[in-house]
Amino acid sequence: MIPAFFDNPVMGVDEVEAVAGVRGQATYTALARLEEAGVVHEITGRKRDKVWAASDLLAELTVLDSRIAAGMRRR
Repeated sequence: MIPAFFDNPVMGVDEVEAVAGVRGQATYTALARLEEAGVVHEITGRKRDKVWAASDLLAELTVLDSRIAAGMRRR
C-alpha cells in the first residue's frame, strides 16, 4: 500500500482500495498500521469519507518544488 502513496500522497479509502488492490476491513486495518507507524495520517477528522496523507512525502515534495522554483528564478 505504501507505493500507492508515492503516486498520490493524499487519498481516500476508495482511492486506496483501487490502487492497492485491497478491500473492506483490510483497507482500514492497513491504514491504521500505516498511521501507527507514522507513514500516513488522517486529515479530515470525520467519521466517514476520511482522507489520509503521507505527510513526510508531501513535505519532501514541497521542498523539491521550492528548490525547482528557486532554480527557475535564477535563469
